[in-house]
Amino acid sequence: MKHLRLTIKTGGDHDESASMFQELSSASYLDRAVGLHLNASDDRLGLLIYIEGDVTAFQNQIQQKPEVLDFEIMKTGDNSFYTYFQTELNKISEQLFATLTRGSLLMVPPYTYGDSSVTISLFGPTDEVQTTVAKIPSLFEVTVNEVSGLGGIPGLSEPIFSERQYDALEAAKDIGYYDIPRQGTYEDIAARIGCAPSTAAEHLRKAESKIVRTTRL
Repeated sequence: MKHLRLTIKTGGDHDESASMFQELSSASYLDRAVGLHLNASDDRLGLLIYIEGDVTAFQNQIQQKPEVLDFEIMKTGDNSFYTYFQTELNKISEQLFATLTRGSLLMVPPYTYGDSSVTISLFGPTDEVQTTVAKIPSLFEVTVNEVSGLGGIPGLSEPIFSERQYDALEAAKDIGYYDIPRQGTYEDIAARIGCAPSTAAEHLRKAESKIVRTTRL
């Protein structure tokens, strides 16, 4: 048996990938999106997901997508919510899910969205896992992050930060942004993580806010 932690990223023509995948993995109003359960059957996908971000913007977007057949939202805070939606899959997405769920393979949550990608765990017989990775449609770029056994499967505990917020914190620490006296600027952080200074500032602000909220003062 083998466990793989994979990052699957859209490449080439983004119009070919499902619009809900694009929304969850690249919408600027979402800070964090973590899939908890899914069911893919033929041309339909049902997905339960936890999101941190602008619930109104998300609702407005999902209502405009003709492929979304049904959805429900439950707020858990000012900027966090659970959502379930059922959507029709296009041909390339059907092919992707048919590949990832072939044979006796398991897609193990959480499924972490961000940066036009989703990171998942696959577990099953070694030969099936290897065959599946090779057959993922060429539209998608695949990076293998971890190869392990059953013990390597992630739990359902959720990280505090999104990937980009973590990158911003790491870059800030590396350039001495939190030193006394302070070294570096938002521009330096942005150059490290490849974004605009205003975006770097926003990632850092949200990460710092989470630290404050989760620390007993």
